[in-house]
Amino acid sequence: MSLLDDFQRLLTISREMQAQAIKGNWDALNALQSQRAACIARLSSVSASQSARDSDEIRRLIGEIQSCDEAVMEHAMPLREQLAAWLPAPSRP
Repeated sequence: MSLLDDFQRLLTISREMQAQAIKGNWDALNALQSQRAACIARLSSVSASQSARDSDEIRRLIGEIQSCDEAVMEHAMPLREQLAAWLPAPSRP
């Protein structure tokens, strides 16, 4: 699998995460996050020379991935704030 394929896979996962966040399907979102983490871990082992070949397309994919991430956060943050309000504050020793 090429670096470009890995970024395309990461975008596919990110889009699905966005769709699940919109639906409020947090269990599916969590499972996708695990897949996303594994995909990102593979990216860290790629050499710089491999990334130079498709740099324009990779840059475009990264922009789309970031947009998906922002959309997920827009849907997740209100729930996070609501849960924080329900949970007791941590006790301090």
